[in-house]
Amino acid sequence: MSGLRAIGLVARRELQSYFLQPLAWVILTALLLLNGLNFWAVIWNFNAYGASSTELLRFFFGGILFWLPLLVSLPAIAMRLVAEERQSGTLETLLTAPVTEGQVAIGKYLAALVFFLVLWSPYVVYVFLVDRLGDIDWHAAACGFLGLVLVGGYLLSAAVAASALTRNQIVAAILGFVAVMGLFLAPFLLSFMAHDETWKKAWEYLDLLRTMDEMPRGIVDTRRLVYPLSGIVFFVFLTARLIEAAKGK
Repeated sequence: MSGLRAIGLVARRELQSYFLQPLAWVILTALLLLNGLNFWAVIWNFNAYGASSTELLRFFFGGILFWLPLLVSLPAIAMRLVAEERQSGTLETLLTAPVTEGQVAIGKYLAALVFFLVLWSPYVVYVFLVDRLGDIDWHAAACGFLGLVLVGGYLLSAAVAASALTRNQIVAAILGFVAVMGLFLAPFLLSFMAHDETWKKAWEYLDLLRTMDEMPRGIVDTRRLVYPLSGIVFFVFLTARLIEAAKGK
């Protein structure tokens, strides 16, 4: 079996199981409500203060109603991916098939990423609706969506790795939340506390808040793209090694 076909089969298996889980529909409903509230807040700001399209996009991709559902949903999406397999004993069965640990890790991550994108797809509709109120800068909007995919994908990869650390889904969710919040908060706090200008700038480039502040304004710094992409590769590799270590345990 080719590597791509094996990854595709694992991803399809996981993606199908997502939509058979009641938790997935709970997450979907909660996100729709919170993202709808964020959309209402954007419209309210436009009507009350006459905000520009740039300000609307920054609020849309950087307000509390953007970050809160994002940070909370990622551990919930990832918690069952490996932990459930270990708990039920099906991980060993899966690995007896002609697939490697790396292919399993990539397939599971891709399934989680697709499900994540499905959950956030209403954002595209909301931006089109906002465009009817004023001229949206579609280059900036596209950069905002790119930032959402990169930042969300990066934090999701950390949550998937956390799922491979344990066979208990609740523990996996807690570890995933700690990992996501650590990656989210640490660069911001360290850049704020750093006294040396070089270290301050280094931490600022790792600050996801700054990334999601710049990209909806159409500012794309390649250094801000390399960080989440490198993080995804690292955590998917880590997931594969954790799956390998979990065999037989």
